[in-house]
Amino acid sequence: MQHGQGVPIAVRHIESMIRMAEAHARMHLRNTVIEDDVDMAIRVMLESFISTQKFGVQKALQKVRDPLSLGSVNWVI
Repeated sequence: MQHGQGVPIAVRHIESMIRMAEAHARMHLRNTVIEDDVDMAIRVMLESFISTQKFGVQKALQKVRDPLSLGSVNWVI
């Protein structure tokens, strides 16, 4: 993946991330979703996306991705 390219994402993926964030909040006995819940959902989706790629692409994506910085992710719908 080159710098500036986004991660392909469909509406169903966004809906899945919303459900994961809500479930994460409920696991922590909260009625509202906070940034940490959303960050967890994004991390899970990125890890899932990376794990479905071929081995060479996986290694390249893992080198580029900074697990602590989610702000630089560009989502392409």
